[in-house]
Amino acid sequence: MHFAPAPARIIQADPVVEWQLRLPAERSLTIGYRATVPAAGATAARLARWVRAFNTLTAGLSAPKAVTIQLRALIIKPQTLRIARAATAQLALSVQLSKGGRVPRQILSGAAWTAANPAVAVVNSSGLVTGIGSGTTSVTAQIGKARAVIAVIAVTVTGSSSLAAGGAPATVGGGGSGSHGSGVSGVGGGSTSGAGKPTPRSTVVTPATTAPAPVSDPAPASSSAQAPAPPPPPPPAPSTHSETVGGVTHTWTNYSNAGGTEGSSIPSNQTVQVSCKVQGFKVADGDTWWYRIASSPWNNAFYASADAFYNDGQTPGSLTGTPFVDGSVPNC
Repeated sequence: MHFAPAPARIIQADPVVEWQLRLPAERSLTIGYRATVPAAGATAARLARWVRAFNTLTAGLSAPKAVTIQLRALIIKPQTLRIARAATAQLALSVQLSKGGRVPRQILSGAAWTAANPAVAVVNSSGLVTGIGSGTTSVTAQIGKARAVIAVIAVTVTGSSSLAAGGAPATVGGGGSGSHGSGVSGVGGGSTSGAGKPTPRSTVVTPATTAPAPVSDPAPASSSAQAPAPPPPPPPAPSTHSETVGGVTHTWTNYSNAGGTEGSSIPSNQTVQVSCKVQGFKVADGDTWWYRIASSPWNNAFYASADAFYNDGQTPGSLTGTPFVDGSVPNC
């Protein structure tokens, strides 16, 4: 007898051959035999029966066929996550298949989770997000070429570390390709004048708190205890500002280096909603301001250089001489 791979153990060699094999998951298995017996007799008959049984066994062995599963899209819930520093939140990932049907659990467990800015929040291999510091980042889940991206806003809170999250599922298809050079592709040309660089400033988002109302006891009592303070109200939804680009403008998840994951480009002269501004990568003319794009499909997960926008309410014409940034847009 010979085996490839070799058997783990020969259990019995005579009168019945028994062996123990570890069947490989993705390799071929070869089992062969060589026997020389007399032309007649009990030994020949016994070996003949054994050969027939062996051939039946080998014919019944069949390697599992490879199964191809085509993913149409990934979905992360919630779409936007608001998390306090040192708090945690579990993201839920689901998959839409091209031909419908159920998704094997091992496919979801094999998703790769990444956070664009670990200084703001981190995510582990199962989609558990932990707030690290104040700011905004994005979290991406990817299986093969399909990925989903959501915005994560980490805030410093006082009196409460409750988590607020909401929004519709974020659905992003397969990744595209693009390139950028020393500046940001699609940013209108020309030099700017008459506007200095705004002084950067940091903002800490603090939920409003409500002072507890005093409670009086109509009857005399020896205790002067007051009712417990109500929980602070949730932070208001961030307001947005309308800004218009002067040319095709690329978007990125990482504003600090105009990199990370590239999002959909903003078409020329399109007006979008921006939620805030932040300083990051310096483009060719020295502008360091970036806008967080609130409109769909960017959904507060992507940024674009403010240098590509008019920033003064103007919509047609050249970007030459327009401000670096719209000062009415709040800092992130």
